[in-house]
Amino acid sequence: MKKITLLLLTTLTITTAFSQEAEPHEEHHSEDLRKWKLGLILETANIPAADGPNLGGFFVAPAWTFEAGYNFNHKWSLVLSNTITVSTFLVETNDGVLLERENPYTLTLVPTYEITEHWGVFVGFGAEFDKNENFFVFKGGLDYLVFKTDRWSTKLLGYYESKGGEFGAWGVGIGFFRYF
Repeated sequence: MKKITLLLLTTLTITTAFSQEAEPHEEHHSEDLRKWKLGLILETANIPAADGPNLGGFFVAPAWTFEAGYNFNHKWSLVLSNTITVSTFLVETNDGVLLERENPYTLTLVPTYEITEHWGVFVGFGAEFDKNENFFVFKGGLDYLVFKTDRWSTKLLGYYESKGGEFGAWGVGIGFFRYF
């Protein structure tokens, strides 16, 4: 037992010593931060199925998202996200009522924080509009920067949306962005 304790203490001490000697991490950002961005995201929305062959599973619907964002600095941005789900489907509310959703449109305001050079997290709110019923939306997710130049970037993203506390949906997508 003494040998294991001694080994752990030695490893911890050496690791701490090396981490203090390492040069501080320098962020390599261009001097010219492009403040505005526009994006197109191709995604699939995975919605709990209330009927049909997928009952008890998920109905996968294609969706298009158009985004306009403003970068405050290299870490924080605010994005207005506009999503149209290109499908008609049924969802079951918490009360057990079947509700038809026909090409619902979702508008959300989403602050985004870049955790690292590649990973970002976003949490926001908005509304989903449909001819049958509108819902308040809470949205949260992660994005991963795959490629970036001075004016273009590509990201992979995953998210979850809670729709008025009645039902939820999750999705994955790929986004293409242009910076101005």
